[in-house]
Amino acid sequence: MIGSLFSGFDKSKTKANIKLSIQRMQLVRNKKLQYIDGAKRRIKDLLLQNKEEQARIQAENVVREEAYADGLDRLMSQCELLLARFQLVESEKHLSDDVKEMVLTLIWAAPRLGEDVKELIKVKEQFISRYGRKAIEEAMKVDDPQNEGRNIRIVHLLSYKRPTEQEVSNVLSSVAKQYNINWTDESLPLEVQGYVPSVPSADEVSGGASGEEGNVKAAVDGWNQSRPPPNTQTAGGVCTHCGHGMAKEAEPGLPPPPPPPYDQPCQHHCDPDPKQHVKGQIVPPTFSPSAPDLDETEGKHDAPAVCFLPDPLSGGSTTEDPPPLDELERRLAALRGGK
Repeated sequence: MIGSLFSGFDKSKTKANIKLSIQRMQLVRNKKLQYIDGAKRRIKDLLLQNKEEQARIQAENVVREEAYADGLDRLMSQCELLLARFQLVESEKHLSDDVKEMVLTLIWAAPRLGEDVKELIKVKEQFISRYGRKAIEEAMKVDDPQNEGRNIRIVHLLSYKRPTEQEVSNVLSSVAKQYNINWTDESLPLEVQGYVPSVPSADEVSGGASGEEGNVKAAVDGWNQSRPPPNTQTAGGVCTHCGHGMAKEAEPGLPPPPPPPYDQPCQHHCDPDPKQHVKGQIVPPTFSPSAPDLDETEGKHDAPAVCFLPDPLSGGSTTEDPPPLDELERRLAALRGGK
């Protein structure tokens, strides 16, 4: 029973068909690459003629053919690796884990490449004779996510599927960039197109100031930033006696006014310094060589006195009360008569 099961397996024939399959896949792959180059040139012409719908059809073919060519390239690598480990196929009756992925992948790919690589069908029959029909049943579980025996990447590339809009757009964008064509896929969202919203500059935000006006504005802004923050609590100066702020409130949004040249009444009822104030007013300092010392005259006058000239006729003192008006007229008449 066991002898009849393995009687159909021919190792020499199997190795020869694997090598022929590699050569056949290389030829098919080269044809696919030539078709891809021609399709991209046709896409270029269609884009220049603004025939985007026809260009998309060509782009879908390019996506499928590129996947097919990539799958063939990977499958050739699997065949070469299987030839390097073919001794395990000859020596072991059961499917070894070291060659399981290559064998199952070739069995799965054989019917899909049958028209292009007929030698691969013969390789499949040899492996069925070697390991039994259970191997091919396991390889045909395409939709089973638990089946990790085959090369998942090759299965994905050689499986027919409709290309996505993003894949088609990538092909069109690549062709447009290669031939310097100004084209953008407007059917895709802005995020996919690479749209980046523009950020207004500082000049645009400030009203578009430029040139000398912008330089002046920048200088003023820098000066304002270097100034200390305005006093928003009080305005109108600071009391020179107690250091408290005056009662006048500062208007919001405006800098405080400069302090007044004289002292305003302090809301804290502080006692002014008698050395510097006479009836609430500051006495400006003066310099005179003949002026008496301030310390000697300190406190002698509480208020400025009215100065009267002495009467040369009566010899009156400046401290007496002024004469009445009649007396002044009489004295004036006497002076005129004497002349």
